[in-house]
Amino acid sequence: MEDKEKNYLKALRHSTEHVLTQAMLSLYPGLKMAMGPATDEGFYFDFEYKGVINREDFLRSKKKCKKLLTETYH
Repeated sequence: MEDKEKNYLKALRHSTEHVLTQAMLSLYPGLKMAMGPATDEGFYFDFEYKGVINREDFLRSKKKCKKLLTETYH
């Protein structure tokens, strides 16, 4: 992979991390961000939350991310 492609992918992963963070903060009051960088495989972000997040919540989070992107870029 060329340096230009690597930089683009790194920026995309970093931006996607921000979208996920915004979605999670809006869906789960009291959620605290811990840490999470972009990685060679994608990105991760740790959150601290006193409630329970289950499989359905992951789908809800995914929908919220899509909505945020649609609102921002369309």
